[in-house]
Amino acid sequence: MGLSGNVKWTVWGLPVDKIPIVGERLKEYISAGVYVTGTAKTGGEVRVQLVEKKYVNSNTWEEISKGINPAVLKLDAEFGAGAEIKFLKDNDYLSFQGDASGKAKAEILTLGWRNDKFQFVFLRNGVYLDFVATFSGTFLGAKLEMTPYKQRIVLMEPQEQPK
Repeated sequence: MGLSGNVKWTVWGLPVDKIPIVGERLKEYISAGVYVTGTAKTGGEVRVQLVEKKYVNSNTWEEISKGINPAVLKLDAEFGAGAEIKFLKDNDYLSFQGDASGKAKAEILTLGWRNDKFQFVFLRNGVYLDFVATFSGTFLGAKLEMTPYKQRIVLMEPQEQPK
């Protein structure tokens, strides 16, 4: 169970509509912009555990233990920026578009019961930056698509787990 929210806000857009006379027409053919994104997620889990055993010559299961491992709460966050460009975006014979973005991601806080004890862990999985670049287009009706370029950069190593 959990809650999630995200936002994408364009910081800058190519001001082609400001060009006298042809600006409004150019908006249909070319667009470019720089944007920032943010996502926050919080969630939790409750674990129920039932352990049973069955002997080889028996048809019945014998209960060994059962219990509820109390809740664990997590808070995740992502912050990023990117840029995109589209050229002749509505043309079926010739069009191109590209996008590049980077997002810093982290599990900010994990707290709750794990392994029969209360734990409070800050930045458990570390902090990393995911960079993705894509390019696609059409040429004479054929769709061209580049395999997305992806790179993960570790900004902070995962923290040591409490024992």
